[in-house]
Amino acid sequence: MLFDNLDEVERFYRDYGRRVGFEVIIRNTHRHSRSNEACSRMYICRLGGRVCSSSANVDEELNLKRTRDTIDRTKCKARISVVHRVKTDKWEITTHLLTWHCHVICHVSSGLTQ
Repeated sequence: MLFDNLDEVERFYRDYGRRVGFEVIIRNTHRHSRSNEACSRMYICRLGGRVCSSSANVDEELNLKRTRDTIDRTKCKARISVVHRVKTDKWEITTHLLTWHCHVICHVSSGLTQ
């Protein structure tokens, strides 16, 4: 699939995620060293990525645990990667759309709940 810009790619994958029942985040963006323009980007499931250790929630100086909410990661593999093709000036999905989730997904009906 080809897209004119990164906004279209993001809109496509976020809409897909809403329909299927998962949230999308940007995992990483690679940039050209000279122009600092984005040349590739990876979008993943919100629950994807490495599982962080619990020591990240401990303040070393005060020896107190932080009280903020955290979302557990599950190493979910659902993702897409896109690359900017200079010759065509288009963004192309370079990986197969990985749709398998290793966690429960949440199906949302219409968006607004009472």
